[in-house]
Amino acid sequence: MAEVLGRRRWGDLCEGLSTASAGLSAFAGAPASENARRVAAERAEDLHSHRARPLSGYLVDESDLILAMTWAQKADVLRWHPQAKEKVFTLGEFAEAEVAEDVGDPWGEDVDSYRQTWSQIERLIAAAAPRLRQWLGERGLCS
Repeated sequence: MAEVLGRRRWGDLCEGLSTASAGLSAFAGAPASENARRVAAERAEDLHSHRARPLSGYLVDESDLILAMTWAQKADVLRWHPQAKEKVFTLGEFAEAEVAEDVGDPWGEDVDSYRQTWSQIERLIAAAAPRLRQWLGERGLCS
């Protein structure tokens, strides 16, 4: 859900900007859950072609920015890939939210949990847009 929301909200920030998702415990090739597809469809988005992929060292090295959903995920990424410390944040932290909240994982929950998570991610991605524009510009990744 975060990938599609990031693409929608941040797609016009910078030419060539791409968003992708990868999980720490993702089953490679697994489709998005039925509830995630349903919530996306309610918002005119399509997750039917989405396939999970695990976070790899290659993805970490090739990424300019990595946004974890929780502090625990951030800690895991940094434990496995300490070289990435300057580019790993939680979404709430990067959004400079008043409280750098974790994004809940609705996996296995009811559709309302997915709706709540969608709304939370949507809010944090919107809040992060100004910082992302600045962050990319400071690194010469966007003009």
